[in-house]
Amino acid sequence: MTSIVLTLLLAAVAAAQDQPLEIAQRAGVAYDAGRYAEAAELYARVAQLLPRSTSARVNAARALARSGNAAEALAQLQVAIDFGVRFNPADEAWRSLGDDARFTRLESRMRARTTPLVRSTTAFLLAKDLIPENIAFDPKTGAFFVGSMYKAKIVRIAPDGAVTDFVPSRRDGLLSVLGMKVDAVRRELWAASGNFGETPPMEVDDPASRGKGALFRFHVDTGKLIGAYWGPQAGEQSVQFNDLVVAPNGDVYATAGPQGIWRLRSGA
Repeated sequence: MTSIVLTLLLAAVAAAQDQPLEIAQRAGVAYDAGRYAEAAELYARVAQLLPRSTSARVNAARALARSGNAAEALAQLQVAIDFGVRFNPADEAWRSLGDDARFTRLESRMRARTTPLVRSTTAFLLAKDLIPENIAFDPKTGAFFVGSMYKAKIVRIAPDGAVTDFVPSRRDGLLSVLGMKVDAVRRELWAASGNFGETPPMEVDDPASRGKGALFRFHVDTGKLIGAYWGPQAGEQSVQFNDLVVAPNGDVYATAGPQGIWRLRSGA
């Protein structure tokens, strides 16, 4: 029995070491210690597991450049640039490539592909400590709604730019606000809300609600609470909702990370 437990434990450790995040952490340690070839190999493994991870590509290129493998460094950098990524040309890692015409061309291509297109005007300004996560729009009134994770409230921005509290902090038991949607037909605002502890914290700590989440339903014209639907217990913790959509029939579908997608039937 002891040998079986030990085998399972070693298998679990080995599985954890194959996770991209753990490999990337080991790569960072190797890079900081000057073991650039090792770091490059580890970052390449991350890129193999996560082909769209541009940070793994850039970091692999940095490590390869440091270890003297210019050709492969430029190849990894090319892939990252093709995804539209910016990198810091002044990074010390590129010193050995500074006189390489291929690096100069890649830098020029990077700048051309990522130059900001400034064609916007400021719509409205908000308090800096809101920590907003989502925004919703009411096509009937032209008002915007912004949820605050830190203040645990929802603000309304009128078409003339006036900002007011639609749901003041913590009213009706509201917690950190994430996804929101306006149901313009039924004149309702839905908001996913929860207490996520320190990631990020709320202005007013509430240990009693930590780890809990709910879908809040407000009348979009008055701000009056219609209902709050708390996530059920799923294993060792409650379901915490992240984002949501409202179907044409009024059903609400909400994501809950590893806890799946949940449906609240209209009228249920």
